[in-house]
Amino acid sequence: MVTYTITVSNLGDTPLAGVSVTDPMSGLSALNIAWPDPAAPGSLPKGGVATATATYSIKAADVTAGQVLNTATAQAPPVAGVAVGSVSDTASIQTTTAPSVIAQNVPTLGEWGVIILSSLMAMLGLTRIRRRKF
Repeated sequence: MVTYTITVSNLGDTPLAGVSVTDPMSGLSALNIAWPDPAAPGSLPKGGVATATATYSIKAADVTAGQVLNTATAQAPPVAGVAVGSVSDTASIQTTTAPSVIAQNVPTLGEWGVIILSSLMAMLGLTRIRRRKF
């Protein structure tokens, strides 16, 4: 799971209204935007900052592609006839596959190992029986 954080700042001298933040990435959760004034969503005062967050689950196709690309855009309507415009930014996350697990055989004693082990057990048993008789 990837969590994206998108920060939008008003670096100009004029308050902005009607600001929108969009991210059309397929499979991305809805943007949760924290505006400076929760009662006025879409408004950014001079020096104001809005922060948006969203999550995305990595898919097999993303791993195959080797990366996840995501582009978010912030835009505002003109203020007093002056175009504010829009700004986009792209984030890239590299994806890798997990290392594969190689199954290995469990070592066994083999035929001769079982014969030798059985012989040792028999000799140990005979030794104990002899000690009890004396």
